[in-house]
This record gives sequence, C-alpha cells and structure tokens, in this order.
Amino acid sequence: MVFSDEKIFMVEQVLNKQNDRLWLKGKISISSSLFNVTRKQGPLSIKVWAGITESGRTPLVFLGKGFEMNAELYRSFVLETLLKPWAKKHFGNARWMFQQDSAPCHTALSTQSWLRDKVPDFISPTQWQAGSSDLNPMDFSIWSILESEACSTPAPSVEVLKARLRKAWLRISQNTLRAACQDFKRRLSLVIKARGGHFEISC
Repeated sequence: MVFSDEKIFMVEQVLNKQNDRLWLKGKISISSSLFNVTRKQGPLSIKVWAGITESGRTPLVFLGKGFEMNAELYRSFVLETLLKPWAKKHFGNARWMFQQDSAPCHTALSTQSWLRDKVPDFISPTQWQAGSSDLNPMDFSIWSILESEACSTPAPSVEVLKARLRKAWLRISQNTLRAACQDFKRRLSLVIKARGGHFEISC
C-alpha cells in the first residue's frame, strides 16, 4: 500500500505546544522573546506531496506557493511523472495499492480512469471517505515528524526550506515508516468496531 498526501510547510518556525516549554524555579522574570514564536501575515510557504509504504518512500514533490492542483496537473505532474516510474522501480512486477484522499483532483473521473489503467489497485473515493486523516499514516504520523525536524527554526527562504525538508525526509527511519503504515490496520479495525463513528486512539 502506498499512502499519499499533501501538506503546506511555512518558512516560519513551527510551534510545538507539547515540547516548546520553559521550566523555571520560583518566580523569575524572563523576557517574552524566550517563549514567543513570531508570526508574519502571509508567510512564504511551499506545498509538498509525498507517499510512503512499509518498505520505502517516494521523493518529495514541491508544488509551489499558490499552486492550484487540478486533475490534469495532478495526473501529469504527480502520478505520471513521479508515482508511476517510482512504483515500477520500487515494486517491480509485484502488485501494490495506491491510497489518496478525497480532494477534487483525486476524485475526478479523469484521475480515476488513469488509475484504473496504470495502477494495479487503488482505493476508490467511495472506499476512502472524506475526513479520514486518522487513518492515513502521512497525516497521523509522518508529516508531524517531518515538520518538527525541518521547521524547528525559521528558514530564510523557500529554497532553504526545501533543502531542509529533503534532508529531514531521508532521515526518517524505515522502521518509523513501517510502524506508521502497520498502524493503519489497527486504526481501521477501530473504525469498524465503532461502525464509522468516533473512536479513541491510544498509543
């Protein structure tokens, strides 16, 4: 199974509410600059597409600021140019399945037709409901790891951010990717048990 997703990364420092804390002894006066994360209006950003399996990862695809992904661009820029040759090299003649969310460019009839012709198997829009981020390893695990590694400090430019993302992407261990992908089955069983309703996730 190839799990795929897109995410926007900003050049600004990401705020980690769990880990970005100060431990102080007693009532000590400190400068607010030590715990403030500066935000600008309309910061520079880059949209990224990527996919993972239990046995590997695709290269990152940078889509650019303001890039509006329609079905034609998605097929030509992501599926045809990157996914198809990568999967051929990675899987060889073995069968594999492709997962994507319910974005309009993914569910378009032309995209579905391309997938039927070019991919051994894929999850259709009726099988993968909108708002299922708790099932996608990219959403519930990998993106946050990548962001914490690449965006812990502000990037001076989009090009620097790209370089950081590429480096951090390759640093994510294969064991981490495998564990995230394997957790999909556990989460799917929780959905079935809850009959599609809300369910609690325990680590």
